[in-house]
Amino acid sequence: AKKISINRASFEELNGHPYISYKQAKVITDIKERKGNIESINRLSLLEEFTANDIRRLTPYLSFD
Repeated sequence: AKKISINRASFEELNGHPYISYKQAKVITDIKERKGNIESINRLSLLEEFTANDIRRLTPYLSFD
């Protein structure tokens, strides 16, 4: 699986991923702009936009470097 670097990816790249919705791409982009890098998948699991199923499905595709 090709990993997407969540902290380097643009909104367009995130939104283009088949498992990331427009709303999820937007919230990731907002967090990065307001608070800086996202350290781990656990950060996303705290957001109402991501269900446990979303997190499980996305884990193999995301990197946090």
